[in-house]
Amino acid sequence: MKHVILESKLAKILVLILLTSTVYKCTFDDIISTTYDGLYCAIITYQNSRTGTSSEYELKIEVENNELSKILWPNGGWLDQDHFHPVEFDKDGYCEFVSDKDYEYTIQIISKNCDNSTDAYKLQDQIIYDRELTLCTRCQSEKDRFEEYCDECNEKLCLKCGQFDNSKYYTDDLCYNCERKDKTCIRCGTYDRWMSKFDDFCSDCN
Repeated sequence: MKHVILESKLAKILVLILLTSTVYKCTFDDIISTTYDGLYCAIITYQNSRTGTSSEYELKIEVENNELSKILWPNGGWLDQDHFHPVEFDKDGYCEFVSDKDYEYTIQIISKNCDNSTDAYKLQDQIIYDRELTLCTRCQSEKDRFEEYCDECNEKLCLKCGQFDNSKYYTDDLCYNCERKDKTCIRCGTYDRWMSKFDDFCSDCN
């Protein structure tokens, strides 16, 4: 009788273990089998540390085997892996990356296909606007958004006349013409390189 009871208890325990293992396996399989592939609607947060911009848009994206393939623009263009390293979505449909322009993106998939034309245009316009803020107005190189010119152009800018002189050394304040005028004696008209900006006369006329 004791053997029968023991065998019955063991059978119940075995069934319980099998049921628990099955439930766990199903749950685990559901988690690891979450694969995104195709077109989706996503909430995209765009951040530009150079301009301080942080904004959110609802856009259409293309995913291939859990990897972000493209952010699609309404004009037929896209932002693809030529501009960012491959990035995978987690099981919740979330990913983040930094583009080749140092723009930061976070993406959260919210549904399948969506009508995103309005937000897509807004994001494109914001990126163009931010890009213009960080381009030197003289040479189109990268600059700080609070400056008009890049560092290299600022080094060539004369602080007196506001003109650029490519021959100007970065430690100089004045261009060649202004320096000549500042260091020309008002009495004899001779150029004296040793005159300071506070001198009116050359060393010979002093």
